[in-house]
Amino acid sequence: MPQIAEAITARLPVLDAANPLVALAGYLEALDTRLAALEALSEPEPLMTVKDAADYAQAATKTLQRAIHAGELPTVGYIGRSPRLCREDIDHWLAQRRPAARRASRRPRREAATTSTNLAVDAAWSELE
Repeated sequence: MPQIAEAITARLPVLDAANPLVALAGYLEALDTRLAALEALSEPEPLMTVKDAADYAQAATKTLQRAIHAGELPTVGYIGRSPRLCREDIDHWLAQRRPAARRASRRPRREAATTSTNLAVDAAWSELE
């Protein structure tokens, strides 16, 4: 990717009036390199099926299907009844989802409620000892 950025931002050579054909050839070659770099950037990423997206996100396919139906995860379109997803949308969905999952795991566990039955059982065991 850095090579593409360098090719796009590189300055085109200045035409030399003393040897115009050689200068024009160098100019066209630099222009061709720059055009190839721009085309490489504009190629769209292939769309993903729900299964491909689940593998990429390391999540269950059912989780992604629920997110699609809830409107949390946008689809690019459908082929038949099968949604197609874009990698950028999945990354954005994951970025929104991860902090919430971390917060939920930090909650302290509830302590088991002590009932009168448990107290009675404990009292009976203490009498036997």
